[in-house]
Amino acid sequence: MEIQSKSIQDYNGDYSKMLAYAWDLLKKNLPLYIGLSLISMILNFIPYISIFSIFINIGFFNCCYKLMKNETIDFNDFFFSFQSFSRFLNILVAVVLMTIAIIIGYALLIIPGIYLSIALLFTTIVMVTEKKVGIDALKRSMEIVDGKWWNVFMFCGFLFLLNIAGLLCLLVGLIVTIPLTIILLFEYYFFLTKAKLEA
Repeated sequence: MEIQSKSIQDYNGDYSKMLAYAWDLLKKNLPLYIGLSLISMILNFIPYISIFSIFINIGFFNCCYKLMKNETIDFNDFFFSFQSFSRFLNILVAVVLMTIAIIIGYALLIIPGIYLSIALLFTTIVMVTEKKVGIDALKRSMEIVDGKWWNVFMFCGFLFLLNIAGLLCLLVGLIVTIPLTIILLFEYYFFLTKAKLEA
């Protein structure tokens, strides 16, 4: 991925600098990010629609990615997973395989499940940024995390604490910390792959 502008990789893994960089990106389109968060949260709690939550969340990631690149978004971007039957089918295959692997992992004394949860963390981001789907998306995520598992695990701990802070703000904080978390995940992906965010 050839991208030219400044990236979070310039901050050498400093969480406070990562957060400051992500917050600067968030502020540029704060109303849109908050609106997307609310739409995603509402759709995830509507009966019969919530079963498609993973596809809704991928659309949310896609919109956030486009906003990070200063691109305009439209209604279709939120339904990234449904733009073609082939894409929907391949994403479904990836989601099913990932879910089965993680469930089996947790059934095997929990530790394998935690390992796989971290190893497959970037599956959705790979689908959006590299347009990889199916098992290729899972393999790519594992490739990115390979040799850096503990670093990614600690980063996930940082994101967890960030969202706990949002939760403690009477849930209202989540509409800010959720898109902030997504931006941070994208930026950590760029950091690990040595790519940069195209502006």
